[in-house]
Amino acid sequence: ELKLHPNDPVSSYMMGLILQKQGKTEQAIPYLREAVAVNPSYLAALFQLGQCYLAINQAGDAVKPLERAAEVAPDDAQVHFVLGRAYGMTGRSAEAERERNRARALQARQNVQPPASR
Repeated sequence: ELKLHPNDPVSSYMMGLILQKQGKTEQAIPYLREAVAVNPSYLAALFQLGQCYLAINQAGDAVKPLERAAEVAPDDAQVHFVLGRAYGMTGRSAEAERERNRARALQARQNVQPPASR
């Protein structure tokens, strides 16, 4: 698929995801970076790229795509949680705490059930 459509962000993302799932995290990163280069708002690729950097202990590199993911999806608790983790790993403790609190608040809001209708 990538040979037929070399600039397709979905194909690049899928290749990166497959490699990451196979434990080939470092090999996945260029594909995920390509997907983000083509589509800078590609939430799944941004998030997975950040996760890959964290997995290989490059938290500093994880921050930028995770910050962008939080801009794209400000109500995604998981994105804020992982961004908080990246901040923590880079020594940015105040920002880490802010993101963890944001993730908890979003999670709590998502878990609230609407009242039953009568």
